[in-house]
Amino acid sequence: MNQVRVLFVTIDDHRKDEIKESFSVASIVSYCQNKGVHWTITKLSIDSKSDVINQINDIQSLFIENDLVFFGLYIWSEQYAPYIINSKQSNNKLIFGGYSVCNTNVQSLVSKYPDVDHFIVGYAEEAVYQLVSGYNLPKIIIKNIDNAYLGRIYANNVLSINESVKSVRFYSGLGCVYHCEYCAHRDNNLNSMHEVPLPIVFQDIDYIHTQNIHKVNFIDPTFNIGVNYLKIVEHLIEIQYTEIVSFQVNFSSISNDFIELCRKLNCILEFGIQDIDEYVTEHVNRVQDMEKVSEIIDKLNLYQIKHELSFIFGLPYQSTHHIDSDLLWLSKKVNPKLCKVRFNRLMLLPGTRLYTKKAEYEYEEEYVGGIPFVKSSKWISKSEMHDIVHKLIDLNYFTK
Repeated sequence: MNQVRVLFVTIDDHRKDEIKESFSVASIVSYCQNKGVHWTITKLSIDSKSDVINQINDIQSLFIENDLVFFGLYIWSEQYAPYIINSKQSNNKLIFGGYSVCNTNVQSLVSKYPDVDHFIVGYAEEAVYQLVSGYNLPKIIIKNIDNAYLGRIYANNVLSINESVKSVRFYSGLGCVYHCEYCAHRDNNLNSMHEVPLPIVFQDIDYIHTQNIHKVNFIDPTFNIGVNYLKIVEHLIEIQYTEIVSFQVNFSSISNDFIELCRKLNCILEFGIQDIDEYVTEHVNRVQDMEKVSEIIDKLNLYQIKHELSFIFGLPYQSTHHIDSDLLWLSKKVNPKLCKVRFNRLMLLPGTRLYTKKAEYEYEEEYVGGIPFVKSSKWISKSEMHDIVHKLIDLNYFTK
């Protein structure tokens, strides 16, 4: 029996000193291989900053040679979907997955792209495994994943670290328990957490420790939840890991034990505040206690723990007054030697609750580099948004 031939195509931001492959695809490949699948795979990651259309046109032979073609559909890559579809061959199946394929819009995608054979809603690991294994599956596929088969991305050389790689992405789990209305970082069907078994996390960490890596970026949407995160930090301390480790963490669930452990690491804690006005954050279902936030930042400054604070501009009920209040608060709270501040322009992501309120909130968008960003709302005009952007650029808080 011939092995099934599989092609993964993604459009990615290739960053200096990082592996030039999709981490999401690596997670899927590792999962399938951990379950013992036999296949021949090609992973093609196209740099979003390159001439993407020409690169797609240059790989026609790969579409001919493969039985299954998977394409990652995201807000930045959907513009290239027609070119992928035009490359489809009669002998293969084309499957779309990614954050832009979700319960709220999958039916519209089926209508928009009738030549696509399957759409995967939610995390794709188990769905890909079943497709590669020959299961007879419907056009819209929704499958939960088995946590036991996650991980071993580096230990099994699914992603190879060579001497040019100085920074790697890593995860200890998928999904998020929070329900922020602007965010797609959760299982967009089952709304559940998927933690990688601790022994497997440790295998990958120990392997990375043997490599000449300067920074490990944990991309868990919220690292400091679940039952394993403290043990993972303890393990990093036990193996005397001295390079930079970054964690995305949430103020509301942070503990003193976690902060005390972080004092023993060379770490960066990344927080999303979004706005200091609790009325604004409540309307995107992100409740936070700013008194606690302030106390934690004071403690991080006292302990000399580096951290990053991110904000979003363009949120519902957020005016220029709110942005000015954010900036005033930052001027009093931030130690620039320890803290980096970043403002992000709101994107209305398919599958998020905020996406469904686009008309209600009178959002208008503009495309920058093929990606739609909010340029005005009921609360901020186009000219005000323009002024905000330039003010943040001057403060080095925002990059176009």
